[in-house]
Amino acid sequence: MRFLRSIQQDAKLFIYIYILLILFRCAFLIIYSGQLGNAGAGDIAEALWLGARISLKTTAFLVAFPFVFATIPYSFWPRWPVQKYGMS
Repeated sequence: MRFLRSIQQDAKLFIYIYILLILFRCAFLIIYSGQLGNAGAGDIAEALWLGARISLKTTAFLVAFPFVFATIPYSFWPRWPVQKYGMS
C-alpha cells in the first residue's frame, strides 16, 4: 500500500513537470512567433509534437531519481535504519 501511494506521488510529479515543460515550449513559441518566418501550422504542430516526445524523456529522467532513491526504499523499509539509534 505504501508503494502505491508513493507511485501516485511520483505520477503527480511526472505530470506536473511534463505540463510545465509544455507550457514553457508554448510560451517560447508565442514570445518568438515573429521570428518563425514562413512556418505554417503544420510545422508548428510537428515542432510541438517532437518537443512533447523529448519532454517525456526529460521528465522520465527527472522523476527517476525520486523513484529510485525515495519511493523504493520507502516501500521496503517501514523505518529508516538510523531511527533505531535516535539520530533523526
